[in-house]
Amino acid sequence: GRYRVFQLDVGQELRIDGRVLKIDPHPAAPKIPYGQEGKQAIVFKISDQVGDSLALKVFKPRYRRPFLVTITERMAVYADLPGMKVCEREVVSPQKHLAVLKEHPDLSYAAIMPWIEGPTWSEVLLTRHILTPLESLLLARSLLQVLISLEEKGLSHGDLSGVNIMLPHFVGGEGVSLVDVEQLYIPGMEKPDILPEGSPGYGFPRMTGPLWGPFTDRFPGSIILAEMLCFCEKDIIKASWGESYFPPDEICKDTPLYD
Repeated sequence: GRYRVFQLDVGQELRIDGRVLKIDPHPAAPKIPYGQEGKQAIVFKISDQVGDSLALKVFKPRYRRPFLVTITERMAVYADLPGMKVCEREVVSPQKHLAVLKEHPDLSYAAIMPWIEGPTWSEVLLTRHILTPLESLLLARSLLQVLISLEEKGLSHGDLSGVNIMLPHFVGGEGVSLVDVEQLYIPGMEKPDILPEGSPGYGFPRMTGPLWGPFTDRFPGSIILAEMLCFCEKDIIKASWGESYFPPDEICKDTPLYD
């Protein structure tokens, strides 16, 4: 059956590892928790007792897997790479957090990590936000720096798309940040049992099954870099499909959109 969306109340307190974490309200609706639902999880904005903002990622039942503990331990060393702050996280596991899981079983294998402020690249595309040529260059350069830093370590994000790229640049921060890193490819790691198939508008069309390896980001990364570099051109913005420049069925085809 359909998964019942896990719900928390504004101001509700969760005690995890001796910290008191509170659920933050949505800026536009004070009685509703600040939560964003994705394919695999709902991400809530929370605050700790000193007022720092964090993200609580609550996975839907199919994606609550013990593997998340292992990948979290392995990715921690990469949190200092450009745009990879969300690798600094902790997982709510039955071994360490039995008390909170008895009260909230839906928090099984949930992740607590830094909150990244700013819109996603998909939101920029959807709202047809016109960039200045300098903004185009800065965003593309920042993303390229992130992707090169990953590839130099033999890593890849593994599900690169506009919804997984946050833009702190638009709210007074710097550069870009990647989120949704659970399928991160790390050399020597066992292949996860559930892998993304590639996001609409960014997935390589002639693949049979999901990609996994050190070069997974090259195809979607090149499309997103082209989008960023071109979103200062009004004609290109006008021609753009939606939350990606290309509609999924036009990828790798010789069409007017490609020209």
